[in-house]
Amino acid sequence: MVSNLIQSKTQNIPKLRFPGFSGVWEEKKFNDLYNFGVTNSFSRDKLNYKIGDVYNIHYGDIHTKFKSHFQIKKEKVPFVNNFNVEGVSNDVFVKEGDIIVADTSEDYGDIGKTIEIISLNNQKVVSGLHTILGKKKSDNIASGFMGHLMKNELLRLRIKKIAQGVKVLGLPKKYFKNLKINLPTLPEQQKISNFFSSVDEWTQNLKEQKENLEAYKKGMMQKIFSQEVRFKGFDKDWEEKRLGEVCTVQNGYAFKSENFKQKQGLLVIRISNISSKSGKIEKNNSVYHPEIDINKNFKVKTGDLLIAMSGATTGKVSVFDLDELAYVNQRVGIFKLKSKELFYDFLVQMAFSEIFPKQLRRLLVAGAQPNICSSDIESFQIPLPCFEEQQKIANFLTSLDNLIESKQHQINKAEGWKKGLIRGLFV
Repeated sequence: MVSNLIQSKTQNIPKLRFPGFSGVWEEKKFNDLYNFGVTNSFSRDKLNYKIGDVYNIHYGDIHTKFKSHFQIKKEKVPFVNNFNVEGVSNDVFVKEGDIIVADTSEDYGDIGKTIEIISLNNQKVVSGLHTILGKKKSDNIASGFMGHLMKNELLRLRIKKIAQGVKVLGLPKKYFKNLKINLPTLPEQQKISNFFSSVDEWTQNLKEQKENLEAYKKGMMQKIFSQEVRFKGFDKDWEEKRLGEVCTVQNGYAFKSENFKQKQGLLVIRISNISSKSGKIEKNNSVYHPEIDINKNFKVKTGDLLIAMSGATTGKVSVFDLDELAYVNQRVGIFKLKSKELFYDFLVQMAFSEIFPKQLRRLLVAGAQPNICSSDIESFQIPLPCFEEQQKIANFLTSLDNLIESKQHQINKAEGWKKGLIRGLFV
């Protein structure tokens, strides 16, 4: 367990401490702890994922794929094409305990992102393009500790301050080598590392549970909408109907973009707010419009199904899940019932199945700017069971959505908890 300490005026003492540990953390430079080894400049066209003798750590994979505690058996790592190891010094190759830093990024938040090499399974690995390789000097750093330390916000901030560049940021090795960090004793390092590794394992378990639920739902949707699986008590044939017979698609209002503001007025849902991943509304790039008199047909309420009708996300759907008054911009459509034959939640679940995308692909012309209209969507052919079976299907699939959302909430809570502990347990 972590215990709170009285705030100390002494520098280099963390706010949180495990019982049995005290004293000031020792200030070190990266140069005191690591020798800085040779890296290569192999671009992506010099790498492959099928065959080779030597693996390559590319900076782009550090940014996007690799976990902070790198285990080669758990990561998809490319090989270097035709790498001849004969006569190559062992110092060229990465060792367990080394760190690899991504020294280039277009994103300010990612500059200096770091992995610690935990397990290589006796494989030969080199540090690649736009990386800094820190080769561990001694045994005074506990396994796993640096992988956690490098996520400390205060250290991340110091790294960002020494980054250089405008469009593309670079982290000069000479500055990084002299960057100061604070280290506790080896036993305290190991305690901290083991604790955070347990938290990571717990979080990973939650993510796997969520992924399993998502896979189960996807499989069940396929079986249900193909009628391979039916609920007990329902055996009547499904009807084939045109979507427009039971539902209309209301296009959005043509707001003037020059009047958009950031935080004041009416929330306007644009095609950029339609998420292609979560199925929910993305608010990161939200805009607002001064209040004007608008037809209520353009108003969106919680639970409404929205569709992007142009741009890169054409055909993607999202459910409006915000507790806030909002209106839809042009090229965003709202599905509105016009028949009591259709249960709205059934429509929502069907929109996330393969039924919509299959028909959408037939509509879109390859190479052209993606663009669909309301009548295109209303022309979709949909399978429609009786109303009671629609309810049964929708309620079942919605219950799975709730379980998935609950797992995501647990993941967010665990990650937030860890983030707070990192702030408290590191100096």
